Amino acid sequence: MADREILHGVVDMHVHSGPSVVTRSLDTVEMLQQAEEAGYKGFVVKDHYIPTVMSAAMIEKYHAKKGTRVIGSLVLNNSIGVFNVSMIDAAYKMGAKVVWMPTVSAKQHIDEHAKKSFVGAKKLAVTENPVYYLNEDGKLKEEVLPVLDYMASHPDMILATGHGSVAEINKLVDKAAEMKLEKVVITHPFSTVGASVEDVGRWASKGAYVDVCAVEFEQILPTLSRVPFSLITEYLSVAPQERLILSSDGGAMTRNGPVSPVDILHRFLTLLHENKILTENQIDLMAKKTPAELLGI
Repeated sequence: MADREILHGVVDMHVHSGPSVVTRSLDTVEMLQQAEEAGYKGFVVKDHYIPTVMSAAMIEKYHAKKGTRVIGSLVLNNSIGVFNVSMIDAAYKMGAKVVWMPTVSAKQHIDEHAKKSFVGAKKLAVTENPVYYLNEDGKLKEEVLPVLDYMASHPDMILATGHGSVAEINKLVDKAAEMKLEKVVITHPFSTVGASVEDVGRWASKGAYVDVCAVEFEQILPTLSRVPFSLITEYLSVAPQERLILSSDGGAMTRNGPVSPVDILHRFLTLLHENKILTENQIDLMAKKTPAELLGI
C-alpha cells in the first residue's frame, strides 16, 4: 500500500485540536490542512472544557478546500454545567454530532489521575466537582435521564461514554439499549475507564460501538501508551468487527513536542496492517465506513 494511501477516506472520531485551555499539538485549522492533504473524509473535534461546534463550523466554512468535514461536539463536564440539556440542544442546532459523558470531571478520571499527570489536564481556578452519575442504589441519577431522552429524540446524535467507571457505563448502556439508542460509543474502554475485555463484549452485545484509540498502544506513543496490539485481537474475540472504531485521540503535547493526530493515525493503521492485526478491509470498515455512517457523512 502506498505511503499515506491508507488514510484516504478516514473519519477520525476523536481529535483534540486547539484552541483550548490545554496546550495542544496543533490547532483545528492546521488539523484540517493536514487532514485534507491526507485525504480524510472528516474528523470530530473534542475539547474537555468548551463545546467545539462554533469553531468547527467556522473553520470548515472558511478553510475547507477539498470537502473534508470538521465536526463539532461537546463534553458534559463541570465547565458546561454537566448534564445540561439546553447546551446539548443549542450545540445540536449548530451541527454538533457527538455528546460525551463526563471526562475530566468524572470521579473515575479524577481518582485515576490523582497520583499522575493527565495530558489533557489544566490547572483552572475552579476545582473540579467529581461527577459520579449513579445513586447509592446503583441506578442512574435522575439528572442523566433528560440527556438520554434528548438523545433518543435526536437519533442522528452520538452518545459517547466518556471517562466514567465500568459500573456507570454498565447502567448507561443498559438504559440506552432499553430506550433504543442506536448510536452509543464506548470511549477508549481500557484507558482511564479500566474495562475488561469481557466488559467490552457485554457492551457490544447491547449494541454499543467501541472507540479504539491509537494513543493507547505502546507501538504508537511510547511516552503515553499502555497496551500492545493484542488488545484489538481480544476485542475482536468478543465484539463484531462492525462495532469497532479506530481513532487517534491525538492532539496532546507530548514530552518530545507536538505530534499530529494525522501522523498518529497513519502510524497506527499502517502498523496494524503490516503486523497482520487487521486486514485492509477491516481497517476500511473501522476507520472509514463505520464512523462515517455513525456521523451521517
